[in-house]
This record gives sequence, C-alpha cells and structure tokens, in this order.
Amino acid sequence: MIQPELSADVLFRALHTCPTAIVFYRLVDPTDDRSFLIVFANDAATRMTGLSREEMVGHPVEETFPASRERGFIERFARVLRTGQSEPYEDTYYADDRLAAAFSGFVAPISNDMVAVSFENTTLRKQMEDEAARAAVLEQESQHRAALLSELEAANRGAQGAIDTYELVASAAEEALWEVRFDEPCAALAPELPCRFSDRFAQILGVAPSEVDQRFGTFYQIVHPEDVGHVRDQLLKLTREPAGRMATEYRIVTKSGQVRHAQANARVRVDAEGGSRSAREPSATSRPKSRPRPSCASG
Repeated sequence: MIQPELSADVLFRALHTCPTAIVFYRLVDPTDDRSFLIVFANDAATRMTGLSREEMVGHPVEETFPASRERGFIERFARVLRTGQSEPYEDTYYADDRLAAAFSGFVAPISNDMVAVSFENTTLRKQMEDEAARAAVLEQESQHRAALLSELEAANRGAQGAIDTYELVASAAEEALWEVRFDEPCAALAPELPCRFSDRFAQILGVAPSEVDQRFGTFYQIVHPEDVGHVRDQLLKLTREPAGRMATEYRIVTKSGQVRHAQANARVRVDAEGGSRSAREPSATSRPKSRPRPSCASG
C-alpha cells in the first residue's frame, strides 16, 4: 500500500487553516515554568483571542497572557509535560487588560519540551447557557409565586366566611342582622332555608333569642304583610347578581304588635366553595306603632 507523503508545508497550511484554535508552547528551561514560550499560533487562535500572530509568537506566555498562571494554565502545561498525559479543560474563564473570555480546550504533549493546546472561545455559548439557566430559575420562581398567590387567594376566600361571621357577631350589638346561604337565586326565598338571626334581631322583635325559629320563613313572618311582596322582589333581584347589593325599607311587626320601620342593607358574597351567601342588616329607625302581627315564634 502506497503511503501518501505529507510535506511540512502541507501540514503547516493545514494547521493554519484548521477552524480550531491551536497554539504550541515550548518550555525553554526545564527547571523554570516561567520560561514557556509561544512558538506557533494558527489563524483561528488569533481570531479567537483578538491578538495578532506577531503579538503572540516568540513571546513568553506570561507576557502575552498575564493571567495565565493565575487561571491555572501554566501549571497545567507543566503537568502535561511532566506526566505525558493529555488534559482537557472546560469553560475556563480568562481575563486581562486585552482579553476576557471563557475557553474550553485540550492540552497534549508533542515533545519532551513542547505542548500543543487546541481551544475554542465558549463565551457566547456560556452566556446563552447562563441566561437559559437564569430564565429557568425565574420561570420556576414565577410559577412558585403564582402557586403561592393561588393558595393565598384560596385561603382568603376560605377565611372570608369566618370574617363575615365575625362581622355578623361583632355588629350584632348595634344592628339586627341575619345571614342565609344559598346556591341558586330562588333558593334564597325558600322558607325552610336555614337562617341565622342575631340576638339584636330577637330583641327588636320583643322575644328571647331562643324563640326565633332559625329558618328564613321567620323573616317572612315578621315582615308587614303589605311589604312581603316588595321584599321578596328585592331579594330575588339581589340574589340573581353574583355580588349583588340591596338598600331598601320595609316594616316589621314585633311580638307585641308594634310596627317598626327598618332600613336594610344586604349584599351577596361568594364563599370558598363557590356557593353564594347573602347578609342583610336591618335596624329599627322609627317609633313603633301598635298593630296586630303574625307569629314569629318557633314552630
């Protein structure tokens, strides 16, 4: 088999046109690692470092690349010569007054006093990887914040029922309050629907709290018969709106037959389970007037 002959000139051109940066370093004094000298640099090396061939070839390594010892390159070159074992390196950052970049490469011994270093500038790739990593962290943080916000909103909705109940109890000393839960608008008008009345409500009616039947039908019993239709219409309109509000006046009849005028302010809220709650807060606003009344006692 005929072996093709490669002249030194052919090899030289091949090294110079190779797309990978290649630099040869010679250790002039075996006893002094400060004597590494640059003896060859191809076109890719000048392009990747931004230095001309004249600025590199024939100059000591630490003169051309002042930070090479600090970044561990000198130690690596000496170790490869001493052991005869090639070494790779990844994304090693180098910086001096003229050059700042990250490099990945390979150091190989080519004689007892010379190493060849092939390398590539990985700055752009490293930046893209770092940006992708930062974007991933930011996305993860964003998802965490969104999940936390969702949990807080859910907790807030869950707590709203407790807040409403607290408001009902806290305000009961001054105003007569009632509270009823419902899922559909018409359900709010059902007499059998459970309804909570405050103690102040019972006081205005002239009965003990234990005498008030905790069903919504009780409310219809104490509203003046001439006002029941108006109140029912207002309630139905109120409960058809997700966040409805109602302000109206009507008359109530106490146990003793007295008629009181009440001003009501009602609102609808949606609880954590998605069901609706309406709360009304009537208070007596005029002097009572005697009049027979429908029963409001339990039964």
